[in-house]
Amino acid sequence: ANKGWKQAMVDNPEIRLGANVIRGKVTYRGVADAFGLECTDIGEF
Repeated sequence: ANKGWKQAMVDNPEIRLGANVIRGKVTYRGVADAFGLECTDIGEF
């Protein structure tokens, strides 16, 4: 709980898979496609 979200995603890939939006950017292709939005690679954060 004290790792912060970035480290938690590094340590737990399943958390990373569940991230749909980070800092207002869509990071999940299915969500981006469904709403006609740009998809940002989660690695950019």
